[in-house]
Amino acid sequence: MRTLGLTISMLAICLLIAVVVLAQNGTPASTTAAPSFLYAPNVSSSTISAYSIDSTTGSLTPIAGSPFAAPNSIYVTLDSDSNFAYVGGGSFSVISTFAIDSQTGVLTLVNTLPQQTYGVTGLTLAPKERFAYVANALGVVGYRVDEKSGFLTDIAQSQIAVDNGLIRGAVAPSSKSAYFAIPDLNSVSAYAVIQGKGTLTPIPGSPFSAGNRPVDLVADPCGQFLYTINTFSNDVSAYAINPETGSLSPVPGSPFAAQNQPLGIAMDPLGHFVFVANRYSDSVSVYAIDRSTGSLTEVSGSPFPTGRIPVAVAVDASSKFVYTADTAVLPTGISYISGFALNATTGALTPVPGSPFPAGVNPNDIAITGQRQACKQNSVDD
Repeated sequence: MRTLGLTISMLAICLLIAVVVLAQNGTPASTTAAPSFLYAPNVSSSTISAYSIDSTTGSLTPIAGSPFAAPNSIYVTLDSDSNFAYVGGGSFSVISTFAIDSQTGVLTLVNTLPQQTYGVTGLTLAPKERFAYVANALGVVGYRVDEKSGFLTDIAQSQIAVDNGLIRGAVAPSSKSAYFAIPDLNSVSAYAVIQGKGTLTPIPGSPFSAGNRPVDLVADPCGQFLYTINTFSNDVSAYAINPETGSLSPVPGSPFAAQNQPLGIAMDPLGHFVFVANRYSDSVSVYAIDRSTGSLTEVSGSPFPTGRIPVAVAVDASSKFVYTADTAVLPTGISYISGFALNATTGALTPVPGSPFPAGVNPNDIAITGQRQACKQNSVDD
């Protein structure tokens, strides 16, 4: 009996071990990566082209219902959870809020918010705070973003007036400071973001000098550096962000040469590379970032050829793929999105299968779901 009892005990132990091993080696369904979607507003066709991104190849497939009708389809940005897309731009504009189906990528219009007659020149959302900032020809207007509905409501601050107007902006990952380009003044306007309120206060020393006609900006994931493209001087201004005040100071070597009329800028979510779309060179320049100084070094093989007249560039959440919006209308009567695989070590770009991908007429911007920047070193923005 003792032998039988010992045998049963040993069997029970073996079964328990087997269950533990299976549990450790199994792959629960919940670990499956969420689908990734790309959205490109088409200026002349008043639509948004929507695609699913193949996580292995980077190829784009139009999703059901694409393209989606959208007035003033010039700029697009997504909230931090990729639940909503905000689209607008131009004079007599409205900002349209679309709900994003997390499984299919389908867009559903939920709200439109009229803007002043002086238009919309950029849409920016704060990464950690639920605030949105709309740049226009006279300044910037702030909104609170409702987490559940996606609606935009006024914050307790009237429009901040800026001489000569603002254009696209960038909010530091900490959401403590916001920066906007002032093309006509060749400078960058900087503001402290009042936590919990979203109101903006000018940072001492603002505006900060840039190159000739700055039009787009991007901040690195650790909130240490800011980069601005200057369309008429064909270069990139790079700044160190003061962690206490948010003020800007040029990094060593700034500005860094680009190609003919850079018009769009992006950074991979890990903060290794800067990408610049060169409008009249039909190319994208790629720069490696010196994490200690913020200086840029153009990677071997850069610039890489794109489609005709690229005006925007974006990197997917996995940092594996790069896309440009090529706004030229080809003889086919449409424009295209170019897709590239990114070499994580060298920064080199190679076309993905099927690239370029048909879009609407004159795509002007790109937004990709799942964008959560990751700081890999100690910083105030960790």
